[in-house]
Amino acid sequence: MYSASNGLYFHVPYCRSKCHYCGFFSEAQALSPSLSVWDAWLKEILSCLAEETQKLDWGLFSTLYIGGGTPSLIPPEVLSSLLQHVQDYLDAEAEITFEANPDSLTALTLEILQQFRVTRISLGIQSFAAHVRQKVGRAVTDSQIQTARELLSTWPGDLSLDLIQGLPDQSLEDCLSDLSTAMSWNVEHLSLYPLSVEKGTVLYSQLHRGNLKLPQENDAWEKGIEILRHNDWDWYEIANFARNKAFCQHNLAYWKQKPYLGIGPGATTTFPRQEKGHKRRVWGQQALGFSLNFDEEYLTPLEWRKETLMLGLRTSEGISRQDWKAVSARNWETVLSRSLERFASWFVGSCEGDQLILQPDFRLYQDSFLREAFLDLDVDARAEV
Repeated sequence: MYSASNGLYFHVPYCRSKCHYCGFFSEAQALSPSLSVWDAWLKEILSCLAEETQKLDWGLFSTLYIGGGTPSLIPPEVLSSLLQHVQDYLDAEAEITFEANPDSLTALTLEILQQFRVTRISLGIQSFAAHVRQKVGRAVTDSQIQTARELLSTWPGDLSLDLIQGLPDQSLEDCLSDLSTAMSWNVEHLSLYPLSVEKGTVLYSQLHRGNLKLPQENDAWEKGIEILRHNDWDWYEIANFARNKAFCQHNLAYWKQKPYLGIGPGATTTFPRQEKGHKRRVWGQQALGFSLNFDEEYLTPLEWRKETLMLGLRTSEGISRQDWKAVSARNWETVLSRSLERFASWFVGSCEGDQLILQPDFRLYQDSFLREAFLDLDVDARAEV
Protein backbone atom coordinates (compact mmCIF):
# COMPACT_ATOMS: atom_id res chain seq x y z
CA MET A 1 0.00 0.00 0.00
CA TYR A 2 2.72 2.41 0.92
CA SER A 3 6.49 2.55 1.30
CA ALA A 4 8.96 4.08 3.69
CA SER A 5 12.75 4.38 3.76
CA ASN A 6 15.49 6.32 5.59
CA GLY A 7 14.22 9.63 6.89
CA LEU A 8 15.78 12.89 8.02
CA TYR A 9 14.35 15.13 10.75
CA PHE A 10 15.29 18.68 11.76
CA HIS A 11 14.02 20.11 15.05
CA VAL A 12 13.32 23.85 15.30
CA PRO A 13 13.57 24.82 18.98
CA TYR A 14 11.70 28.14 19.11
CA CYS A 15 8.05 29.10 19.68
CA ARG A 16 6.27 32.37 20.40
CA SER A 17 4.61 30.76 23.41
CA LYS A 18 4.47 27.31 24.95
CA CYS A 19 1.13 25.52 24.67
CA HIS A 20 0.09 23.96 27.96
CA TYR A 21 -0.12 20.41 26.55
CA CYS A 22 3.17 20.43 24.62
CA GLY A 23 5.82 17.96 25.75
CA PHE A 24 8.31 18.66 22.94
CA PHE A 25 11.44 20.67 23.64
CA SER A 26 11.19 24.33 22.68
CA GLU A 27 12.07 27.75 24.04
CA ALA A 28 9.17 30.21 24.17
CA GLN A 29 10.03 33.75 23.14
CA ALA A 30 7.40 36.42 22.53
CA LEU A 31 9.68 37.93 19.91
CA SER A 32 11.40 35.73 17.37
CA PRO A 33 15.10 35.17 18.12
CA SER A 34 17.54 37.55 16.50
CA LEU A 35 18.96 36.70 13.10
CA SER A 36 22.33 35.92 14.69
CA VAL A 37 20.67 33.29 16.92
CA TRP A 38 18.94 31.73 13.92
CA ASP A 39 22.23 31.71 12.03
CA ALA A 40 23.90 29.91 14.94
CA TRP A 41 21.12 27.29 14.99
CA LEU A 42 21.42 26.80 11.22
CA LYS A 43 25.21 26.46 11.40
CA GLU A 44 24.92 23.76 14.07
CA ILE A 45 22.21 21.88 12.16
CA LEU A 46 24.20 21.81 8.92
CA SER A 47 27.48 20.99 10.65
CA CYS A 48 25.85 18.11 12.49
CA LEU A 49 24.25 16.85 9.28
CA ALA A 50 27.60 16.84 7.45
CA GLU A 51 29.36 15.10 10.33
CA GLU A 52 26.72 12.41 10.79
CA THR A 53 26.53 11.54 7.10
CA GLN A 54 30.33 11.29 6.95
CA LYS A 55 30.38 8.86 9.88
CA LEU A 56 27.75 6.60 8.34
CA ASP A 57 26.55 6.25 4.77
CA TRP A 58 22.85 6.94 5.03
CA GLY A 59 22.44 7.22 1.28
CA LEU A 60 19.97 9.77 -0.04
CA PHE A 61 17.07 10.40 2.34
CA SER A 62 13.60 9.64 1.01
CA THR A 63 11.85 11.96 3.48
CA LEU A 64 12.63 15.18 5.34
CA TYR A 65 10.48 16.47 8.18
CA ILE A 66 11.06 19.94 9.62
CA GLY A 67 9.26 20.06 12.95
CA GLY A 68 9.37 21.84 16.26
CA GLY A 69 8.82 24.10 17.92
CA THR A 70 7.51 26.36 15.20
CA PRO A 71 9.35 26.05 11.88
CA SER A 72 7.24 28.80 10.30
CA LEU A 73 9.08 31.28 12.57
CA ILE A 74 12.33 30.66 10.66
CA PRO A 75 13.36 33.90 8.88
CA PRO A 76 13.14 33.68 5.06
CA GLU A 77 16.90 33.94 4.46
CA VAL A 78 17.63 31.20 7.02
CA LEU A 79 14.91 28.95 5.63
CA SER A 80 16.24 29.40 2.08
CA SER A 81 19.75 28.53 3.20
CA LEU A 82 18.57 25.45 5.11
CA LEU A 83 16.55 24.07 2.19
CA GLN A 84 19.30 24.90 -0.31
CA HIS A 85 21.98 23.05 1.66
CA VAL A 86 19.89 19.96 2.32
CA GLN A 87 19.06 19.30 -1.34
CA ASP A 88 22.25 17.29 -1.88
CA TYR A 89 21.20 14.86 0.84
CA LEU A 90 17.71 14.15 -0.55
CA ASP A 91 16.37 11.77 -3.14
CA ALA A 92 14.97 13.59 -6.18
CA GLU A 93 11.45 12.43 -5.28
CA ALA A 94 11.79 12.96 -1.53
CA GLU A 95 8.74 13.87 0.52
CA ILE A 96 9.50 17.12 2.39
CA THR A 97 7.15 18.10 5.22
CA PHE A 98 7.14 21.48 6.93
CA GLU A 99 5.26 22.23 10.14
CA ALA A 100 3.60 25.62 10.46
CA ASN A 101 1.37 27.60 12.78
CA PRO A 102 -1.38 29.83 11.38
CA ASP A 103 -0.07 32.96 13.14
CA SER A 104 3.44 32.76 11.63
CA LEU A 105 2.76 31.45 8.13
CA THR A 106 3.49 34.05 5.44
CA ALA A 107 3.25 34.31 1.67
CA LEU A 108 7.05 34.62 1.47
CA THR A 109 7.52 31.41 3.46
CA LEU A 110 5.17 29.58 1.10
CA GLU A 111 7.05 30.96 -1.89
CA ILE A 112 10.34 29.62 -0.50
CA LEU A 113 8.79 26.23 0.28
CA GLN A 114 7.56 25.93 -3.30
CA GLN A 115 10.92 27.03 -4.68
CA PHE A 116 12.66 24.15 -2.88
CA ARG A 117 9.97 21.56 -3.75
CA VAL A 118 8.53 21.10 -0.26
CA THR A 119 5.74 18.61 -0.84
CA ARG A 120 3.51 18.95 2.22
CA ILE A 121 2.63 21.39 4.98
CA SER A 122 1.38 20.24 8.38
CA LEU A 123 -0.65 23.08 9.91
CA GLY A 124 -1.18 23.04 13.67
CA ILE A 125 -4.81 24.00 14.29
CA GLN A 126 -5.49 21.80 17.36
CA SER A 127 -8.92 23.42 17.77
CA PHE A 128 -10.96 25.91 15.79
CA ALA A 129 -12.73 27.00 19.01
CA ALA A 130 -11.13 30.19 20.38
CA HIS A 131 -12.11 29.47 24.00
CA VAL A 132 -10.42 26.06 23.84
CA ARG A 133 -7.20 27.46 22.37
CA GLN A 134 -7.15 30.20 24.99
CA LYS A 135 -7.57 27.67 27.80
CA VAL A 136 -4.41 25.81 26.75
CA GLY A 137 -2.29 28.88 26.02
CA ARG A 138 -2.40 28.56 22.25
CA ALA A 139 -1.95 32.15 21.05
CA VAL A 140 -3.66 31.92 17.66
CA THR A 141 -6.70 33.98 16.69
CA ASP A 142 -9.63 33.10 14.44
CA SER A 143 -8.57 35.78 11.98
CA GLN A 144 -5.03 34.33 11.79
CA ILE A 145 -6.49 30.89 11.03
CA GLN A 146 -8.64 32.41 8.29
CA THR A 147 -5.66 34.27 6.84
CA ALA A 148 -3.65 31.04 6.80
CA ARG A 149 -6.50 29.31 4.97
CA GLU A 150 -6.53 32.01 2.34
CA LEU A 151 -2.75 31.83 1.92
CA LEU A 152 -2.92 28.06 1.51
CA SER A 153 -5.79 28.14 -1.00
CA THR A 154 -3.28 28.05 -3.87
CA TRP A 155 -0.75 25.72 -2.22
CA PRO A 156 0.04 23.06 -4.85
CA GLY A 157 1.30 20.35 -2.47
CA ASP A 158 -0.38 18.24 0.20
CA LEU A 159 -1.87 19.95 3.24
CA SER A 160 -2.45 18.28 6.59
CA LEU A 161 -4.30 19.72 9.60
CA ASP A 162 -3.64 18.68 13.20
CA LEU A 163 -6.54 18.48 15.68
CA ILE A 164 -6.55 17.45 19.35
CA GLN A 165 -9.63 16.12 21.14
CA GLY A 166 -10.18 16.03 24.90
CA LEU A 167 -8.73 19.48 25.67
CA PRO A 168 -9.92 21.48 28.74
CA ASP A 169 -13.24 23.28 28.18
CA GLN A 170 -13.71 21.37 24.91
CA SER A 171 -17.20 19.91 24.58
CA LEU A 172 -18.29 17.08 22.33
CA GLU A 173 -19.96 19.69 20.14
CA ASP A 174 -16.65 21.61 19.90
CA CYS A 175 -14.86 18.44 18.77
CA LEU A 176 -17.41 17.60 16.10
CA SER A 177 -17.47 21.21 14.90
CA ASP A 178 -13.65 21.17 14.66
CA LEU A 179 -13.83 18.06 12.49
CA SER A 180 -16.54 19.49 10.26
CA THR A 181 -14.56 22.70 9.75
CA ALA A 182 -11.37 20.79 9.02
CA MET A 183 -13.08 18.69 6.34
CA SER A 184 -14.47 21.87 4.77
CA TRP A 185 -10.88 22.96 4.07
CA ASN A 186 -10.78 20.19 1.46
CA VAL A 187 -7.42 18.87 2.71
CA GLU A 188 -5.93 15.48 1.85
CA HIS A 189 -4.68 14.57 5.34
CA LEU A 190 -5.90 14.94 8.91
CA SER A 191 -4.24 14.01 12.19
CA LEU A 192 -6.80 13.53 14.96
CA TYR A 193 -5.09 13.05 18.30
CA PRO A 194 -6.63 12.25 21.69
CA LEU A 195 -5.13 14.51 24.34
CA SER A 196 -2.03 13.05 25.98
CA VAL A 197 -1.10 14.69 29.28
CA GLU A 198 2.70 14.70 29.30
CA LYS A 199 4.74 14.96 32.49
CA GLY A 200 6.51 18.32 32.76
CA THR A 201 3.85 20.28 30.87
CA VAL A 202 1.75 23.12 32.28
CA LEU A 203 -1.35 20.99 31.80
CA TYR A 204 0.14 18.16 33.84
CA SER A 205 0.92 20.54 36.71
CA GLN A 206 -2.56 22.11 36.61
CA LEU A 207 -4.27 18.73 36.72
CA HIS A 208 -2.14 17.42 39.58
CA ARG A 209 -2.67 20.59 41.62
CA GLY A 210 -6.41 20.19 41.13
CA ASN A 211 -6.69 23.51 39.29
CA LEU A 212 -8.11 22.01 36.12
CA LYS A 213 -10.52 19.32 35.02
CA LEU A 214 -10.70 17.62 31.66
CA PRO A 215 -14.03 17.15 29.87
CA GLN A 216 -16.20 14.29 31.07
CA GLU A 217 -16.95 13.32 27.48
CA ASN A 218 -14.53 10.59 26.52
CA ASP A 219 -16.01 9.38 23.23
CA ALA A 220 -15.30 12.42 21.03
CA TRP A 221 -12.24 10.81 19.50
CA GLU A 222 -14.12 7.62 18.66
CA LYS A 223 -16.99 9.61 17.16
CA GLY A 224 -14.51 11.62 15.12
CA ILE A 225 -12.96 8.43 13.76
CA GLU A 226 -16.42 7.11 12.91
CA ILE A 227 -17.29 10.29 11.00
CA LEU A 228 -14.07 10.28 9.00
CA ARG A 229 -14.42 6.62 8.06
CA HIS A 230 -18.04 7.21 7.05
CA ASN A 231 -16.84 10.00 4.75
CA ASP A 232 -14.37 7.66 3.00
CA TRP A 233 -11.18 8.82 4.70
CA ASP A 234 -8.53 6.10 4.78
CA TRP A 235 -7.79 5.37 8.46
CA TYR A 236 -4.22 4.30 7.82
CA GLU A 237 -2.82 4.84 11.33
CA ILE A 238 -4.59 5.06 14.64
CA ALA A 239 -4.60 8.90 14.69
CA ASN A 240 -4.06 9.66 10.99
CA PHE A 241 -6.40 9.81 8.01
CA ALA A 242 -5.82 10.46 4.32
CA ARG A 243 -7.65 10.84 1.04
CA ASN A 244 -6.24 9.88 -2.35
CA LYS A 245 -3.47 7.86 -0.63
CA ALA A 246 -1.81 11.04 0.70
CA PHE A 247 -0.08 9.13 3.52
CA CYS A 248 2.74 10.84 5.41
CA GLN A 249 5.71 8.74 4.30
CA HIS A 250 8.01 10.21 6.96
CA ASN A 251 5.77 9.12 9.83
CA LEU A 252 5.27 5.73 8.21
CA ALA A 253 9.02 5.28 8.52
CA TYR A 254 8.68 5.73 12.31
CA TRP A 255 5.84 3.21 12.57
CA LYS A 256 7.68 0.70 10.38
CA GLN A 257 10.87 1.26 12.42
CA LYS A 258 12.96 2.35 9.45
CA PRO A 259 16.26 4.12 10.25
CA TYR A 260 16.06 7.89 10.49
CA LEU A 261 18.53 10.62 11.33
CA GLY A 262 17.24 13.23 13.78
CA ILE A 263 19.13 16.52 14.17
CA GLY A 264 18.37 19.28 16.63
CA PRO A 265 17.69 19.67 20.36
CA GLY A 266 15.90 16.63 21.74
CA ALA A 267 15.79 14.92 18.32
CA THR A 268 16.07 11.13 18.21
CA THR A 269 18.04 9.02 15.75
CA THR A 270 17.35 5.33 15.08
CA PHE A 271 20.41 3.91 13.36
CA PRO A 272 20.47 1.07 10.83
CA ARG A 273 20.74 -2.26 12.64
CA GLN A 274 24.23 -3.02 13.96
CA GLU A 275 25.84 -6.12 15.44
CA LYS A 276 25.12 -4.91 18.96
CA GLY A 277 21.46 -4.39 18.11
CA HIS A 278 19.23 -1.40 17.49
CA LYS A 279 21.00 1.81 18.47
CA ARG A 280 19.24 5.06 19.34
CA ARG A 281 20.58 8.49 20.20
CA VAL A 282 18.85 11.56 21.64
CA TRP A 283 20.49 14.98 21.35
CA GLY A 284 20.71 17.36 24.29
CA GLN A 285 17.80 19.63 25.10
CA GLN A 286 19.33 23.03 24.60
CA ALA A 287 18.56 25.22 21.61
CA LEU A 288 22.21 25.92 20.83
CA GLY A 289 25.00 23.48 21.67
CA PHE A 290 22.68 20.46 21.46
CA SER A 291 25.30 18.51 19.50
CA LEU A 292 27.72 18.63 22.45
CA ASN A 293 25.42 16.54 24.61
CA PHE A 294 23.61 13.31 23.80
CA ASP A 295 22.44 9.98 25.22
CA GLU A 296 22.75 6.65 23.41
CA GLU A 297 21.21 3.24 24.05
CA TYR A 298 20.90 -0.17 22.43
CA LEU A 299 17.48 -1.74 22.47
CA THR A 300 17.37 -5.41 23.40
CA PRO A 301 15.82 -7.89 20.95
CA LEU A 302 12.84 -8.16 23.32
CA GLU A 303 12.33 -4.40 23.39
CA TRP A 304 12.54 -4.25 19.59
CA ARG A 305 9.95 -7.04 19.20
CA LYS A 306 7.56 -5.22 21.52
CA GLU A 307 7.98 -2.00 19.55
CA THR A 308 7.45 -3.84 16.28
CA LEU A 309 4.18 -5.21 17.58
CA MET A 310 2.99 -1.98 19.20
CA LEU A 311 3.81 0.32 16.28
CA GLY A 312 2.85 -2.05 13.48
CA LEU A 313 -0.61 -2.74 14.86
CA ARG A 314 -1.32 1.00 14.87
CA THR A 315 -1.43 0.93 11.08
CA SER A 316 -3.96 -0.44 8.60
CA GLU A 317 -1.22 -2.50 6.95
CA GLY A 318 -0.20 -4.17 10.22
CA ILE A 319 2.93 -6.30 10.46
CA SER A 320 4.30 -8.38 7.60
CA ARG A 321 6.13 -11.68 7.87
CA GLN A 322 9.23 -9.91 6.66
CA ASP A 323 8.92 -7.25 9.39
CA TRP A 324 8.61 -9.94 12.04
CA LYS A 325 11.47 -12.09 10.73
CA ALA A 326 13.73 -9.04 11.07
CA VAL A 327 13.22 -9.07 14.86
CA SER A 328 12.41 -12.69 15.74
CA ALA A 329 13.83 -16.06 14.69
CA ARG A 330 10.49 -17.70 15.50
CA ASN A 331 7.18 -16.95 13.79
CA TRP A 332 4.41 -15.08 15.60
CA GLU A 333 2.15 -18.16 15.78
CA THR A 334 4.75 -19.78 18.03
CA VAL A 335 5.85 -16.75 20.06
CA LEU A 336 2.36 -15.30 20.54
CA SER A 337 0.37 -18.54 20.54
CA ARG A 338 -1.60 -17.84 23.74
CA SER A 339 -2.52 -14.21 23.02
CA LEU A 340 -3.30 -14.81 19.33
CA GLU A 341 -5.61 -17.67 20.24
CA ARG A 342 -7.45 -15.53 22.80
CA PHE A 343 -7.81 -12.53 20.50
CA ALA A 344 -8.11 -14.35 17.16
CA SER A 345 -11.45 -12.70 16.33
CA TRP A 346 -9.81 -9.24 16.53
CA PHE A 347 -7.61 -9.85 13.51
CA VAL A 348 -8.23 -9.63 9.78
CA GLY A 349 -8.37 -13.13 8.30
CA SER A 350 -6.18 -15.84 9.74
CA CYS A 351 -3.27 -15.06 12.03
CA GLU A 352 -1.38 -17.66 9.99
CA GLY A 353 -1.41 -15.40 6.92
CA ASP A 354 1.28 -13.06 5.61
CA GLN A 355 0.04 -9.99 7.52
CA LEU A 356 -0.93 -9.50 11.16
CA ILE A 357 -3.60 -6.78 11.03
CA LEU A 358 -6.11 -5.70 13.64
CA GLN A 359 -9.64 -5.22 12.38
CA PRO A 360 -10.49 -1.49 12.32
CA ASP A 361 -13.15 -1.81 15.02
CA PHE A 362 -10.57 -3.30 17.41
CA ARG A 363 -7.64 -1.01 16.62
CA LEU A 364 -8.69 1.44 19.35
CA TYR A 365 -8.48 -1.32 21.95
CA GLN A 366 -5.13 -2.79 20.97
CA ASP A 367 -3.71 -2.17 24.45
CA SER A 368 -5.76 -5.11 25.74
CA PHE A 369 -4.11 -7.41 23.22
CA LEU A 370 -0.65 -5.90 23.72
CA ARG A 371 -0.73 -6.54 27.47
CA GLU A 372 -1.23 -10.26 26.82
CA ALA A 373 1.15 -10.35 23.87
CA PHE A 374 3.94 -8.69 25.85
CA LEU A 375 3.60 -11.41 28.51
CA ASP A 376 4.03 -13.99 25.76
CA LEU A 377 7.12 -12.17 24.50
CA ASP A 378 8.57 -12.08 28.03
CA VAL A 379 8.12 -15.85 28.37
CA ASP A 380 9.68 -16.42 24.96
CA ALA A 381 12.68 -14.22 25.81
CA ARG A 382 13.32 -16.15 29.04
CA ALA A 383 13.18 -19.41 27.11
CA GLU A 384 15.89 -18.11 24.78
CA VAL A 385 18.36 -17.56 27.62
